[in-house]
Amino acid sequence: MRYLYTTTQALDKRALSKYLLSDELLMENAANALLSLIDKLTHKGSVVTIVCGSGDNGADGYALARKLQGSYITRIYEAKEPKSRLCKLQSERAQVAGCEWVKKLLPCDMLVDCLFGSGFAGELSAESMKLLEQMNTCARLNIACDVPSGLDLQGRVGSIAFRADYTLSMGALKVALFSDEAKDLTGKVLVGDLGVSRELFEVQSPFYLLEESDMRLPHRTKQNCHKGSFGHIAVIAGEKAGAAELSALSGLRMGAGLVSVVSRDCALGSHSGDFVDFRATADHQSSSAPKST
Repeated sequence: MRYLYTTTQALDKRALSKYLLSDELLMENAANALLSLIDKLTHKGSVVTIVCGSGDNGADGYALARKLQGSYITRIYEAKEPKSRLCKLQSERAQVAGCEWVKKLLPCDMLVDCLFGSGFAGELSAESMKLLEQMNTCARLNIACDVPSGLDLQGRVGSIAFRADYTLSMGALKVALFSDEAKDLTGKVLVGDLGVSRELFEVQSPFYLLEESDMRLPHRTKQNCHKGSFGHIAVIAGEKAGAAELSALSGLRMGAGLVSVVSRDCALGSHSGDFVDFRATADHQSSSAPKST
């Protein structure tokens, strides 16, 4: 189980204060995490285009360009003029490093989206929509820095968003990356460390991402047992019977000894009424998981 966060701004501020870090250091580590991912995905000399916005997500892009320069053919597409303090600073550093600025997006091996990130809110302009269309079609591989541009903090998409093959979420995982609308946009979701381990960076959150290791089936450990030894699941049914019946059968399949379906109006299979029991008796319990009866 891993914590999810709507935004990690409070976590960033906590890390700065508690661990005596600086915002520049967090940004350098974010760029290093992007660099490490690119090194794993493509070979030296590949053409990498970085689309930079005007805020700190754009600053991550400029810092990355400086680190790529010399090992990769690096192109910077400046979608908006730098506005934040760090964006202006990182842009100047990229210029000193000799990075190339381009006026239009050309075919490339990899494109890194540093346009909006998690700072996106509101509606996209016509210019931004056109740019995102181009970003989605000009590279062999797409990487999103933090959050694919066009995806808001609630995981909602307006007209268009960046389609990433990999999303590198900075510091911790964001809730938005796991919404239904985000499923076709994020690709493989990874976390970039910002200078401290995730155990130190993260705090408790009301949102969780369940992992395969969280599933603990009630495997049989002794022979002298009955259905009560394997738990009881209650499924509350609504107007449609199908979902409740599937949930009940799935509960048995996962290992529950008794599954009860509570229903007021619907009929389940050949049963009808207010209360239906699906029972897996001890005779049906296997060494791995029970069979439904």
